[in-house]
Amino acid sequence: MADITETLKERGEFNECRRIGENIQTAMEYQTNFKTLSIQKKMYLALLANEAGRIINGDPECSNVYNEMMVICRCNGLTL
Repeated sequence: MADITETLKERGEFNECRRIGENIQTAMEYQTNFKTLSIQKKMYLALLANEAGRIINGDPECSNVYNEMMVICRCNGLTL
């Protein structure tokens, strides 16, 4: 059970992470250029917003979150 406890500690409290991610997504949706993006790019941005919520609310030193963000970017043809 210690493994799941550590994982939850790294990721932060779910409802707070969700709230932060949703707020970031809402802010993006109000931008003019957001409407011009493909569905795929919007999905990648939503995934990145959720990962940002994990960083802000969880352990900002957890390398797993940054690795997941790099995977999301590489799937979209971007590099960090």
